Amino acid sequence: MKNNILFLPLILLFMFGFTFSNSSTIEETINTTYKVNQTIVSSITFKIKNAGIGVDGSFKGFQGTVDFNPDNLEASKFDVSVDAKTIDTDNGTRDNHLREEEYFGVEKHPKISMKSTKIEKISDGKYKATFNLTLKGTTKAVSFPFSYSKTSTGYKLNGSFEIDRRDFKVGGSSWILSDDVKVFIDLEVKN
Repeated sequence: MKNNILFLPLILLFMFGFTFSNSSTIEETINTTYKVNQTIVSSITFKIKNAGIGVDGSFKGFQGTVDFNPDNLEASKFDVSVDAKTIDTDNGTRDNHLREEEYFGVEKHPKISMKSTKIEKISDGKYKATFNLTLKGTTKAVSFPFSYSKTSTGYKLNGSFEIDRRDFKVGGSSWILSDDVKVFIDLEVKN
């Protein structure tokens, strides 16, 4: 019984990571004068290793604005967020622990947000975005490549990047929790 009690905190630390997935209405600027309402489906997965084992979870509450035009990158921008309280790692006890101050501190910091500062073309269908990522009250610049492709109903954006959780004061000084968090972003905008 004593071993089970000691194992619970390790499991809670072990399962840090998240994804957000939701459908929301957004407004996308096609050019400077024409705007159209569209639906966006988002899946943003965060994965981390704890004690050498990969872990992930999910967030809901995706909202914001995606203004992307591959022919006008200067005017393109992303300003999106998720509701930090909706963290779901398929374990309610762990989720409640991750909402506490040592991890996401959701009472003081209810949103995780990304706001683009620069978008540039790398090659056909490939772009690089620089964002200000705000997590737990700390804002850091993050750059990453992403792909753009048209679909029969709209378009898709896919990319990934890594952050150091310690840069955002998430998870304290845990020695069993990896510092590196891998983030995978998939957005599908439908007309």
